[in-house]
Amino acid sequence: MKLSKLLALLLSLALLLTVFASCTGDGGNVIDDGGDRGEDGSWDNVDFGGETLRMAVSANQENEVTFRAADVYTKGPDAVTTDEVQKKVLARNRRLEEMLGLKVEYTTTNLGIYEVLADIEMRVRGAAEDAPDIYNNDLYGLARAMMQGYLWNVKNPGADANGNTVKNYFDFSYDGWNYEYMKGCTFDQNKLYVLAGDYFIDMIRMAWVFYVNVDIFNANGTDLGYGDINAFYEYVDSGIWDWDDLTYISSRVWKDTGREISKDDACIGLVINHVSDHIFIASSGETVFYQDENLNPCFIKDYGVFNEMAVKLRTIMSGDGSTNAKTKTGKGILFERLVLSSTEYFFNGNVMFAASVLGELESTTMRDVTFGKGLVPFPKWDEQRQEEYHTMVHNQGELGAILVNATSFGKASAFMQAANEESRDVLHEYYEKGLKFKYSDDKGIRSMIDLVYNTIDKPFGMELGRVTVEELGMSWISLNDAAVADTVASTYGQEYIAYGNALKQVLEKFAKLD
Repeated sequence: MKLSKLLALLLSLALLLTVFASCTGDGGNVIDDGGDRGEDGSWDNVDFGGETLRMAVSANQENEVTFRAADVYTKGPDAVTTDEVQKKVLARNRRLEEMLGLKVEYTTTNLGIYEVLADIEMRVRGAAEDAPDIYNNDLYGLARAMMQGYLWNVKNPGADANGNTVKNYFDFSYDGWNYEYMKGCTFDQNKLYVLAGDYFIDMIRMAWVFYVNVDIFNANGTDLGYGDINAFYEYVDSGIWDWDDLTYISSRVWKDTGREISKDDACIGLVINHVSDHIFIASSGETVFYQDENLNPCFIKDYGVFNEMAVKLRTIMSGDGSTNAKTKTGKGILFERLVLSSTEYFFNGNVMFAASVLGELESTTMRDVTFGKGLVPFPKWDEQRQEEYHTMVHNQGELGAILVNATSFGKASAFMQAANEESRDVLHEYYEKGLKFKYSDDKGIRSMIDLVYNTIDKPFGMELGRVTVEELGMSWISLNDAAVADTVASTYGQEYIAYGNALKQVLEKFAKLD
C-alpha cells in the first residue's frame, strides 16, 4: 500500500465516492481508464465519455519580468485574440477535449513563489471536491511538494488506494518531453514527479541569458578585439565565451558621469540582479550537489574550485570594473538588489549586457526598443575547464504535476501525454516564428536562441540542492557573499560533512515516498 497516497485519500472520504467510475460484482473497484491507444499511437480508441478533468494553472505575473504570465499558453486567453500563438493554444485545447472525450476545467492561481507549497498542501489535505487533478506552477513549489508526498509518481504509479492497477498513458520516449530535465528533478530515477515538455513553454521563457545592446557592442567590439556582433556570436558559438570575457568587456565600455556608477551613466557595462550569484553558480556546473553519470545524487568533495570561482565572481560583482549596490565601489558594472529588474535598465539603451530571461523577448517594451538587441547564453566560468554552456531555467518556470488525490490517474496522464504531443504547432509558432523571427532583429540572434535552448541543463544541483539543505535548516552557500572574504572553500571545508549528512537524510526520506 502506498502510504502517502493512502494518507491523502483517507483524508478525502467524500472525494472517494466520486473517484471510481464503476464497481464489479464482487465489490472490487474498477477505474474507467478510457481505453487503449492504437498501435499506430493514435488516440482513436481512448474516450473518457465526457468526464471532467480539473487543471489549476498559474496566472501569476512575476514582478521581476515584464512579459505576461504563462496561463495564456496553457488554458489560452480569456478574450478573443489576434495573437497567433494563443490561437493555436485554443485550437490545441479543443482538439484535446475532442480526442479524449474530456471536459477540461481550468482554474487559475496567482501565487508568489513561496506560497505554492502551502496551496498544494491545502488542496491535498483539504480534499475539496473540486481539487485539481493537474497542478501547473513553479518548480520551487513542486519540488517541495514532491518531498512532502503530495505528487504522484508518474513513472511507476503502481496501484490506487484499493490495490487496483492504474492506467498510465505516459510515454516519455516521445521527443516532445524534456526527459533529461525531468530526470534532474528527482533523487531517484525510478521515481518521476515533475513534468516538463513542449506543453510547458514557460521552460523556454525562464531560461537565463545575457541581453546585448548591439549598437554599443558594434561601437566597441573591434577595439576590444571581438569584432562586430556577428563575429562575437561566432566567438560565443565556438565555446570560449567565459566570465573573464564578460568582466573585460563590461569594465571597458563603461563611460563614467564623473563619480561612481549610476543608472544615468552614458554607458554601463553590465547590469545583474539580486539572484545573479545563483545563476552564475548554475552556469558554471560546479554546484555542491550534483548527479553523476548514472544520475545518482552526490555532493562535491573537491571544493577548492569554489575559491577560484569566488575570486572571479568577486571581480564581476564588486572588484575593479564593477560596483555593488551595497558598497558602491569600483566601476562599470551595476549590481542592484531588489530595485528594478535588470531588463528595465536594459530598456534605457545605455547598458551593454543585462542578465535576464529569454521570455523578455516577447515583452512589448523589448520589441519596441529603438536600439539593436541581441542575446547570448550565460558564459562559462572558465572556458578551458568547463566543456559546455549550462543554461539555467529559473525555478519560477511553470511546470506540471499530478496531485495524489487526482480523481483518475489514467485521465490525468492521458491528458498530459496528449497535450505534450499536440503542442508542436504551438511551440513552433512561439519558438520559430515568435522568438526567432517576430521578436528578433537578425539571423545571429536566432542562432544564439538555439544555443540557449540546446544547453538547458538539469536543475538538480541548484533546485534539489536547496531542498536538501533546507531539510536540515542549513544555509545555502552563496559564492557572492563568501567571496568578499575569500572564505568560500574553507567554509565549505568545515561544512561538507554536514552537507553529506543532509543528502543522506533526504535520500532516506525520499525512499519512503511512492
